[in-house]
Order: sequence, then structure tokens, then C-alpha cells
Amino acid sequence: MMRHGKTWKRRRVVGDAERILAGRCVEHYRQYGLSPPLWAVVNDLAHSNLTALTKRATKRIMWRRPRPWELAEQHLAAVLVATTNPEEFLCLQQEVMVPLELALLDHPDAYPETPEGLVDIVSQAVGQARNGLDF
Repeated sequence: MMRHGKTWKRRRVVGDAERILAGRCVEHYRQYGLSPPLWAVVNDLAHSNLTALTKRATKRIMWRRPRPWELAEQHLAAVLVATTNPEEFLCLQQEVMVPLELALLDHPDAYPETPEGLVDIVSQAVGQARNGLDF
């Protein structure tokens, strides 16, 4: 019985790590009917590929009344993919989104816990980075 428990825990840890690295944390929270924490939304933006974020940015939300987090995620995906340059997209992920994700994990109380607050933070950081990029 003890071996089965350890195997299950290892699979769970591996599954969690794969989800984080693939940018699929938000879907995990939604699967349980929970609103995602800020870091999870930023994780999805920081680790999803250009194709996935483009689909998210242009996807029609199927809820009669879209949830605020879904609207924020869709808007932020559009902010990130608003470029025709894949190199700039990767640079934004590496230089802006991953550090922001880590900051949110390290100091969650330093950031507003609202969809609007996250949109402001990410939009500002991406705008500043774009102004400093030579693409």
C-alpha cells in the first residue's frame, strides 16, 4: 500500500511540473471550478506557445456572461500576440512574463488581486519592454 501512495504522489508532482512548464495552470483551476490565482494566469501567458495564445486571443467565449478572468486572459493574450515577430514574442515571454510570474509567486500581496489590476500590470510591463526592444 505504501508504494502505491508514493507512486501517486510522484505522478502528481510530475503532472504539476508539466502543467506549469506548458502554461496550463489556469485550466487546472477551472477544472475544479476555481478562479485562478494571478500567477497562474501569468504562467499561461509566459509558457504557452504563440499558436495557443493566438487561439486564446481570438476565441469566442462561450459563456452567456463571460467571467472577468476569462476576459482579462483573452485581452492579455491579444496584447502578447499583437506582433508579427515570433522573436519579439519569445523575448516578451522570457524578459517580461516569466519574471512577473516569479514575482507574483514570491510576493503575491504586492499585486492587486483583480482581473483589471493584472491587465494593468501586464500591459504596462509589455509596453515598457516593447519600447526598449530593437525589433
